[in-house]
Amino acid sequence: MSGTAEPGSTVTVTYPDGTTATVVAGTDGTWSVPNPGNLVDGDTVTATATDPAGNTSLPGTGTVSADITPPVVALDDVLTNDSTPALTGTVNDPTATVVVNVDGVDYPAVNNGDGTWTLADNTLPALTDGPHTITVTATDAAGNAGTDTAVVTIDTTAPNAPVLDPINATDPVSGTAEPGSTVTVTYPDGTTATVVAGTDGTWSVPNPGNLVDGDTVTATATDPAGNTSLPG
Repeated sequence: MSGTAEPGSTVTVTYPDGTTATVVAGTDGTWSVPNPGNLVDGDTVTATATDPAGNTSLPGTGTVSADITPPVVALDDVLTNDSTPALTGTVNDPTATVVVNVDGVDYPAVNNGDGTWTLADNTLPALTDGPHTITVTATDAAGNAGTDTAVVTIDTTAPNAPVLDPINATDPVSGTAEPGSTVTVTYPDGTTATVVAGTDGTWSVPNPGNLVDGDTVTATATDPAGNTSLPG
């Protein structure tokens, strides 16, 4: 608790519970006393100043404004083939300090001031394939801290090449690939068709209708992390 009063006067601060603290104002008039630690938002604190002649002022009054609300910070789970990925999330305090903890090591992030925060690409050391627990903490000017936890999964392994079923001139082009991968089929004329392989790995795309005997059709599979297979 601090303020100003007549230099050299004795300042008596009275807290809401009736307890007091006393201090002599400095030569520049400033003074401070310990915070009792039990003040809540809206409490009234008063202070009087008594000069060396024994004259006591009228009380000065202050109202407690307590910030006890932590900022809200968020990070979604990430799946990527980048072993040193950029990370970004949201934070509702444009001045909060944001720190990202990866595998127990803290990395300062940038609060963009627009509701988002960013940890730049290549800030992190190369992470091994697999899941990594990420904790992001935002701390406001009052010292309140909010946290969120997510998992960043690194996957740098390409899927196997798709296997194509025998192809004719009319039936759909079909085959198998890693379940959930995006299969891109390329026809002899350069056109493509794309489909997501099912949970059992099967996929099928329309036959373009212009295939002839001896034509070559290829297919690649791209997994959710962005790794692309060799062509099948």
